[in-house]
Amino acid sequence: MQQQLKRIFYVTPTNFVELLKGYGQIIKEKRTVVDNQRTKLRNGLSKLDDARKQVEIMSAESEIKRIEVSKQSKECDDLMQNIARERKLADEKQIFIEAE
Repeated sequence: MQQQLKRIFYVTPTNFVELLKGYGQIIKEKRTVVDNQRTKLRNGLSKLDDARKQVEIMSAESEIKRIEVSKQSKECDDLMQNIARERKLADEKQIFIEAE
């Protein structure tokens, strides 16, 4: 205080007690702020963990679905080939019938 205000500052017991009360109040406020931040962080981390678990489940389901889609796609390709063969045979028969 002497360096900043250029005067001597005496602390009385009453002033000291008030200083301690003010310091205690500041500590309470800061603890409340830190507790709120800690709670938000904890909730955010639990949400991220839940999202991670859901992503793992969805990835596994997606892989199963991908396998099913590839099977269905192969069956569809086979069916299209069969239809093309049958259509070719039908066209040949139609041409033969029309010729007769």
